[in-house]
Amino acid sequence: MAELTKDQVRDRLLDHIWGLVDFWAAQGGDVKARLSGLAFGILSALDGEARTLPRFVVAADPRPEDRACHEGRGEDWFPDLDAAPWADVGGSLHERFHERKP
Repeated sequence: MAELTKDQVRDRLLDHIWGLVDFWAAQGGDVKARLSGLAFGILSALDGEARTLPRFVVAADPRPEDRACHEGRGEDWFPDLDAAPWADVGGSLHERFHERKP
């Protein structure tokens, strides 16, 4: 037994997501409801709610030139990953998913 490598962690996450795709593809009913279920399942996995996966860090990592580009267009920009202590937005994504439903 050994610590998983980066590739093994990535493969386990992707295998889990493909399992969700297969599950929701087999469900009957409304396509939007199935897509919503798939999205919720992916967010739950990232938040650490899947039995076989840990919680994942979910953070924006903008390119250095992004801020200037957004400022030039009069838009808000994402903070630099290193400068933002709150950068990891994971942990409650699946819970907030339905709250944000348009």
